[in-house]
Amino acid sequence: MAKADSVLSTPPTNTSATRRKILGTIAAAAAGIGPIAALPIAAAAPAAAAQALDAELIELGARFEPLVDRYYVAQRRWSGSLAQAHAEHDREFGDPADRNYA
Repeated sequence: MAKADSVLSTPPTNTSATRRKILGTIAAAAAGIGPIAALPIAAAAPAAAAQALDAELIELGARFEPLVDRYYVAQRRWSGSLAQAHAEHDREFGDPADRNYA
């Protein structure tokens, strides 16, 4: 595992050299630095897979949004009861900051 030079320079751990190389090659070709023929044929497969994953994530997000709205409607109903239960508990057992569990 790579070690950081300091606390403020943690090396990335979620990237692979292969993906970096492919993206670098694509960027260089798009900028006109290298010939388009330098792109490996295999670079098209990860790009297509990434687009498929993006489309899947967008579709999942569209399905998730209505569920979030329904959650907030339901949460509005029980949040008052939860706050009341916490208040009753604190009246019976005291403020949580004053309790000594150690």
